[in-house]
Amino acid sequence: MKHSVLRKVLAVSLSAAMLFGTVFTTLGSYIGTDVSVSAAEMYGDFRYEVSSNSDAIFITGYTGNGGQVSIPRTINGISVTCIGDGAFFHRTGLTSITIPDSVTEIGGNAFEGCTGLTSITIPDGMTYIGEKAFKDCTGLKSATIGNVTHIDGLAFYGCTGLTSVTIGSTSFIDSYTFKGCTSLKSINIPAGVTEIKDEAFRGCTGLTSVTIPDSVTSIGYGAFEDCTSLTSITIPDSVTVISDYAFDSCTGLTSVTIPDSVTAIGKYAFNDCTGLKS
Repeated sequence: MKHSVLRKVLAVSLSAAMLFGTVFTTLGSYIGTDVSVSAAEMYGDFRYEVSSNSDAIFITGYTGNGGQVSIPRTINGISVTCIGDGAFFHRTGLTSITIPDSVTEIGGNAFEGCTGLTSITIPDGMTYIGEKAFKDCTGLKSATIGNVTHIDGLAFYGCTGLTSVTIGSTSFIDSYTFKGCTSLKSINIPAGVTEIKDEAFRGCTGLTSVTIPDSVTSIGYGAFEDCTSLTSITIPDSVTVISDYAFDSCTGLTSVTIPDSVTAIGKYAFNDCTGLKS
């Protein structure tokens, strides 16, 4: 969502630039670094671009057959800091990816549709994981995410094989981040998260337990809607708002503890929670 306009502008700018024989891209502009290249550059199976001040490299594409792939830490002595938008889009032969700690950003759709990918470890220090970064990676079973500043919406949407997620720290769980992860059994939301946004876990039908830390102040619209295997939930006394449809159709829910701190419970927040007894 965040960079869709940027991508459209980039596409138009790229087409125009190619008419004049020179390619100018703005990949990396969202982290404050302009990229200007005159031709595509390759390092092994990786297509890359160099920032205009030559202090950062962005992986923009992959031409290999997949299997076990390691992102290089440096190319020609310059740090690789970003895996760009769509760099591994629908590379179904990719089975594992090693990301060095030099990388601080993973762009939107970077690994979308990589159905052969079974696990992912994202190192500490990541500032941004883009929209749909791992969307529809249906073979993905585990995700270990270090300390990351921001995970954009839809990042793991539709990862139907995902059973385990570990997050070191982040500021909030964005909208639709784990929506439709039907095999996800449990999630420990790390301390420091202040918001669980709209439909973040909607349709996680295998989810049986959720740990909500006492830093969370709001539970968004439909955040846990249709989590039919969830049996109980304890809401900490830091929460002030439970939004509309937050736990709608959680048919397995038998008990809920709502603290006095909650000042607003939205409409249909517990609608169709047919097993709720207390």
